[in-house]
Parts: sequence; structure tokens; C-alpha cells
Amino acid sequence: MGSRRLLAAAIAVVCMFAVQSAAQAASAPVTTQQGRVQGVDQDGVTSWRGVPFAAPPVGDLRWRPPEAPAAWQGVRQADHFGAPCMQTLPPGAPGADLTQSEDCLYLNIWAADGSRKVKRPVMFYIHGGGFQFGMTAWHETDGTSLARHGVIVVTTAYRLGKFGFFAHPALIDEAKSGPAANYGLMDMVAAIKWVKANIAAFGGDPDNITIFGESAGGGAVDDLMIAPSARGLFQKAIVESGGPVNLRSLDQAETDAKALAADWGVTSDDPAALRAVPAATVLAKGPGSSPMVDGRVLPLNVLQAFTQGQVAHVPIIFGTNSYEAAAFAAAAKDLDKRYAAEWPRILKVYDGYGTHDPKLVQGQLATDLVMTWNNRQTALGAAENGLPTYVYSYNYLRPAQQGKTPGASHFDEVYAVFGSTPSAKPSDIVEPSMIEAVESRWTDFAKTGSPGPDWPRYTPQTRTVEVFSNDGVEAVPGYERERLELDASLPQPAGR
Repeated sequence: MGSRRLLAAAIAVVCMFAVQSAAQAASAPVTTQQGRVQGVDQDGVTSWRGVPFAAPPVGDLRWRPPEAPAAWQGVRQADHFGAPCMQTLPPGAPGADLTQSEDCLYLNIWAADGSRKVKRPVMFYIHGGGFQFGMTAWHETDGTSLARHGVIVVTTAYRLGKFGFFAHPALIDEAKSGPAANYGLMDMVAAIKWVKANIAAFGGDPDNITIFGESAGGGAVDDLMIAPSARGLFQKAIVESGGPVNLRSLDQAETDAKALAADWGVTSDDPAALRAVPAATVLAKGPGSSPMVDGRVLPLNVLQAFTQGQVAHVPIIFGTNSYEAAAFAAAAKDLDKRYAAEWPRILKVYDGYGTHDPKLVQGQLATDLVMTWNNRQTALGAAENGLPTYVYSYNYLRPAQQGKTPGASHFDEVYAVFGSTPSAKPSDIVEPSMIEAVESRWTDFAKTGSPGPDWPRYTPQTRTVEVFSNDGVEAVPGYERERLELDASLPQPAGR
């Protein structure tokens, strides 16, 4: 991005922050299919929080596809987030002090002031957390800043871990030919359907929905691109640091689920006995669980589907951060030993972010093996099959990070996308110019299907990547291509 655009962006964001105040007021009620909801007006943006998009998946509705929410009388106050879905968080982690519940299928909406007769694009966000944890109450994904760019922002909850991804044969048989196992993905589809049916009342365009997500949320976007039940529900997609492209088979998932049930004391093929297990037991006993190729909700693995073109044919953005491995230290451990035979070749193309430090070389390689390669290969499949495809690399370091880390870690781009700060350090801000650079491109994409004239498409020939760095924004043809071609020849990590 040119210096004048950066300066203008910085001035715009600073001015925007300068006029904010702490004033809050109840908004005018909005009518949905289930009843009226009243949100909160603050600083020119209205938010509706804790709006139910499905019936509580409790009791006999545990491990079933989501059902429509019940209607209500009067006006429902949508002024607080719904309870986080069941998950395990360490003490002191953001949201660890909140009361969790299986009754957690709620979404949130942000809309800047303006006429609801002008239908604005909708940006539907899916949070990350490895499909094991996460919540919409995290302030890092508050939609206020993004909504000021003329879009409607929605964030959604979905069932996590063993509550959201559980393929016990008794449940598969009970569903007969219907969907089962990938309940968390079904929740996302139900939420998008609710948005499509109701968002016009909030000023949104139900025929212009962009789904986007980070980490597991990015992986979920990949999955929804494949899911037949999601086809036609959205018009664009953004995958930020998406997850593995090779998922478990149904056979493996059924084996895993039976082992979990045995840990809970259930050895029979009785769905009622499974649903009677206390939520605390389900949460505490046994490892977590995540999406699988079940043949119904998710018929193909991610890379296979994109390579074959068996995905929704919509414009799509893929991207990763320059030092993803900062959040996955184990992935970088002893790579020099694992790839001892290939290490001389690796050192020719990996420089440890310019330091030649052996540990940073391993971190740089792990970033590519775990995250970058997956996303670029998926992007290549999308481009080869005619999808308008765009790719970015987020390399920007916040002022507080400079001199302390060689690159942007996993999740770091989220602070720019939402104009937010880390929960643990509110003073650790992204510079306003970078917030504007990212938010304007994300929202331009939501509006038009293109992130702007200075971001070329990713093609098999050019492989141009939009690089966000402390020097600004630049489109770089063939970015990191030599590294990724080397990666393709290496033995691959599990899940890739």
C-alpha cells in the first residue's frame, strides 16, 4: 500500500477513535422470526448479543442436529453474550471465569448506524480454539470496529470438543441416513441459515454473506466450503490460518467415540445412556474431539475437495502469519534431527528470519509445515478450479512485539481484523494504519468479491501474495515459493 494511503488510513482511524464515547442506550426493537430483540447503541454502533439461533442442545437434544429456537413473547434483551459452550480452560485464561453451559447456541450482531433500507454485506465470523475451546465473548473479536466499514458483523458459538464432534455408532445408527457426528459444523450451518432468514431486519443483505474464521474457525470455513448442507448459504469466504487439511475417517472417529464412552462407563449402544452422562464427566474424561470425514455433513477431506473442485465456487481468501510456530512450540522441536538428511537443503532456503539462529530456522520451517503449506496448497487447488482466489501473509509486528519476536504469531492478524488488543495487555495495540489496511481489504472483499485493485489474484502461474508488514502492504509474486516447494518433498507431519 502506498504511503499516502497509509497516512490517510491512519488519520481516518485516529479520528474515528477520537469521537468515541462511553454513552450507551437501548436500541429500537428488531423483529426476528422468533420474536423481537432489543440491543444496545454505543458510539454509533448497535450490538445485539446472545440471540438464540437454535434450541438448547441439552437432554434429549444432546448429540442431535440443531433444532429451531423457540419463539418468545415480548421483547428479548440482547445485551449480553450467551454462556460459553462446554470447554476446558486453564485458570486465568480469557473467559475462564465465565459459567459454561451446554445451552450455548447464541450469536451476536453488530451494525453501524444507518438506514436499514440499504442492505449491507454480512461478515459471519467463526472463532478458533482447535475445536476444543473458544467463545464469542472474547473482546478480541468484538465486531464494533469492523462494522464501521459498512458491513454487518456476526459472531457465532458452536458445540466444541466431545459435545460437538462425537461419532458413536449408536448415534450414527439412530440418525439413519441423516446427519450425525459433526454437530459443531451443523451448528454453524444452522447459524448461517438463521442469519440468512433474519439479517435483513438488522440492515444486512441475506444474499451477500461472507464466512470467515481463524485457526479452527478457518478450518471450519474450509469444511463449510465442502459441506453440501452449506451450499448456497454464503457468497464469499476467508480462511485465516486454517487447520489441518486431512481429517479423521468415520471409522477412526467411531473407534475414538466408543473408547470415550467406555471411559464414561457406557459400554452399550444406547443413545439414551450416552445422553444421560453428566456434562462434567463428558468434559473431564478422555481426550478432545474434532471434525471428521463422516460422508454426510463432510463428504471429503479438505485438500482432496479443493484439488478436485468439489467446493462452493465463491471468491475466497487464504492466509497465514509469518511465525505461526510461536504458538506451536512442540511442532518446531528437534526438526533438525527429524530432517537430518535434508537439513543442508533446508538451510539453503530457510534463514531463521534473517538471523540464521538454529531455533528460529526450526520455527520458520515448522510454521510452513504446520500451517503455510496447507493453506497454499488449498489455495492452489481453489485457483486451479477457477475460484477467484487471494492469498496473504501477515508479517506485521505490533510496537510491543518489536525486538522480541521475529514474526507474527498465530492469531496476531485477528487484532488487525477486529481493531482489538490482547485481553492480557490492552495497551498492546496495532497501529491504526495497519488496522485500516486490513479492515478495508476484508470489508471490500465482503462488498465486492475483490479485496482491492492492489491485491492481485493468486494463480498457479504467478502465486502472488499480499504481504502485510511494518513497511506497509505489498503484492509479491512467487512469495516463499522456493520454501514451499522444498516442503512438499519432505516427510509430512500428522494431519497434513
